[in-house]
Amino acid sequence: MEVQGLHPAAPRGLLQAVSVILGCSWSVLPSPLDLLGTPRRGPWMLNELVVGDTNGKLYVYKNDDSKPWAVRSCQGMLTCVGVGDICNKGKNLVVAVSAEGWFHLFDLTSTSKHPDASGHHELAAAEEQKPVFKQHIPANTKVMLINDIDGDGKCELVVGYTDRVVRAFRWEDWSENSDHVSGQLLLLKKWLLEGQVDSLSVNPGPDGSPEMMVSQPGCGYAILLCTWDSEQQATTEGRDNSAPGSEAPIRDVILHQTSGRIHNKNVSTHLIGSIARGSSSENSGSGLFALCTLDVTDEKIMGCCPSHCHLLSTTACTTVPAFCLHQTLIADGIWTLKLMEGADKLLWSVQVDHQLFALEKLDVTGNGHEEVIACAWDGQTYIIDHNRTVARFQADENVSAFCAGLYACKGGSNSPCLVYVSFNQKIYIYWDVQLERMESTNLLKILDCNPEFGSLLQQLGVERSDVSAVKNLIHKTLYFPEKWQQSSTTQCQDPAGIDSSAHCTVVQDPL
Repeated sequence: MEVQGLHPAAPRGLLQAVSVILGCSWSVLPSPLDLLGTPRRGPWMLNELVVGDTNGKLYVYKNDDSKPWAVRSCQGMLTCVGVGDICNKGKNLVVAVSAEGWFHLFDLTSTSKHPDASGHHELAAAEEQKPVFKQHIPANTKVMLINDIDGDGKCELVVGYTDRVVRAFRWEDWSENSDHVSGQLLLLKKWLLEGQVDSLSVNPGPDGSPEMMVSQPGCGYAILLCTWDSEQQATTEGRDNSAPGSEAPIRDVILHQTSGRIHNKNVSTHLIGSIARGSSSENSGSGLFALCTLDVTDEKIMGCCPSHCHLLSTTACTTVPAFCLHQTLIADGIWTLKLMEGADKLLWSVQVDHQLFALEKLDVTGNGHEEVIACAWDGQTYIIDHNRTVARFQADENVSAFCAGLYACKGGSNSPCLVYVSFNQKIYIYWDVQLERMESTNLLKILDCNPEFGSLLQQLGVERSDVSAVKNLIHKTLYFPEKWQQSSTTQCQDPAGIDSSAHCTVVQDPL
């Protein structure tokens, strides 16, 4: 394990953060990475890092330890991992879903039985490495969400697939014992989308109820209607509607485009919703959500082959070979980030010159307003607040997966962290990432907030309202402190040359 400082290109304030580098010997796709609370109860829950790899291994990291705290085995190539109260028993479970359609549940509270001397559980018995529940669902999974999407106070499992399909599941429990997992996943609904699904999120609607959002190509998104209760009622009354468990592709989908101009339909879009914006008085109406996409001016499609990366054109390939993990659009273009409030209100739009692939949210200032965090394949990271103020820095390596959230790296408490998985099989955790402020400011504004500043100006005979005199005082104090002290001492002497300092106050270096 290695500890080092942030890259010199990091903005002021982020320089205080440090990174912990964890070694790994496996490949990670963009989705199987999450920072969430592991299955422990209590208000002081410390978050861990959950990582799934292409070989079916699930790794859980705690603190700044370079070795995984726990390792579990799954069936198939993991494409989605997460943590949540999926069984609705008030207890978080680790969820891992493979591309082949295998759904795994792990209860890590039992991991404390047989730790080794260092406190790790990688050498646990084969029986302990097995999931507490396993079920097969439709294959070709791509993204996953555990959240309450219909407003009933219970969590549902939403899975996006590579064939433009989204399915919602709910856990049917067979046991009243909260510590025993017994039941199955039941299909609630299946939606068919027009374009590829890259992100799933929940955002408050105009009336405050949750809305299920799905990203769509060309800077668009869709709202999926959760109509299983009304469908079940209609079925009970004998009307001709599909039952909740039916696989019929019912298209209760409301499509939205966030721009009047036509976007390239081959370009993927990522979104994230429910972005916090401070006090409850500001939270009326629709919630905030962010989107990122790519507006292409000169595109080439990068294909994938088993041995090497190539372009489906005569242009030589100059991209990172590891991009073969994903079918990606590369181009000389502009990547766009947007923050919106509801379907019709655009708060800001930012264009960047690095190809984005991940979108997160994180409060890095501690004011209750979550900033939008966007990461590019080359490690360039953008932090943007609600007023369109941008801070950015360059991570150490090219990135294959990224997430942001609260993580208990050091000090026994959660702090804002950025997590990168590089193509060179390293995990970079930038912990305690905090900025004093996002907006630009100057020394005069900062001093105006200090009550002592006004009394010092009064002692020096400078009017606080005289901006020019205040600036001149600050300039002399910072750049010519010795001359300013001599000038002030001279002014404190009477015409006869008698020092009257007993009746004159001289403040040395007041600022």
